[in-house]
Amino acid sequence: MLKSVEAGTMPPNAWLRA
Repeated sequence: MLKSVEAGTMPPNAWLRA
């Protein structure tokens, strides 16, 4: 999982895949 900042920037699907 990415950082909270990145998670807030992009949708849940994005950071779950990344």
